Amino acid sequence: MKAKAVLLFGISIAVAAGQSFEVAAIHPNVSGETPLMHALPGGLLSATNESLLTIIRVAYRVGIPQISGPDWMASAKFDVSAKGAPEDISLAVMAPKIKALLADRFGLVAHEESVTESVIVLSNGTGIVPSAGGDAVLHMSKTSMAGKNIAMGELCRGLSDVTGQLYVDESGFAGRFDIAIRWSVNPDELTGAANAPPSLNTVLHEKLGLKVESRKMPVTKLVVDRVNRNPTEN
Repeated sequence: MKAKAVLLFGISIAVAAGQSFEVAAIHPNVSGETPLMHALPGGLLSATNESLLTIIRVAYRVGIPQISGPDWMASAKFDVSAKGAPEDISLAVMAPKIKALLADRFGLVAHEESVTESVIVLSNGTGIVPSAGGDAVLHMSKTSMAGKNIAMGELCRGLSDVTGQLYVDESGFAGRFDIAIRWSVNPDELTGAANAPPSLNTVLHEKLGLKVESRKMPVTKLVVDRVNRNPTEN
């Protein structure tokens, strides 16, 4: 209950300190088009056909495997447009405002719990090359990842999302880097074609010099206590 109070108190503080969007519009989307969520110049948030689950993930900056709540959160899709401040230059900066938006429009109430479970730990990272800079961009699929100027936390959250297995960073690399990797998820593909990419863990080791190991450790889970499927009116 204490953790819940902290989260709820954090939301109220964010709103009181001006950490809310000036205006926001939310509409259901059943088009089936490719989901996309990004920050635009001028402090604008744009999301197209994004699941409520993904929006929560962005707001709380956790991996999807860390979120526990109703199954329908993954299938309920929305378009979101919102206007923040000029300094809201990325989704990471906008996270407190997105969190406040979820509480206001979806009635989201959540709390954190610590549980012990198996995770994939990434350490070393001797092959990581610092980025030359530029806008932070990350594109992912079930078998590929391409990004520019990303951090290890973003890599781990991305891998967690596409694999369903929680990845944890213990590399000690605090900078930002570019990445372009492909991997196989089908064991038959690994043996059936000479040009098939290696498994994900092999690619992480060969391309980034990361040591990949499975380990049980305490992790933080975000537990959704209450959320409305339909947002309040715009």
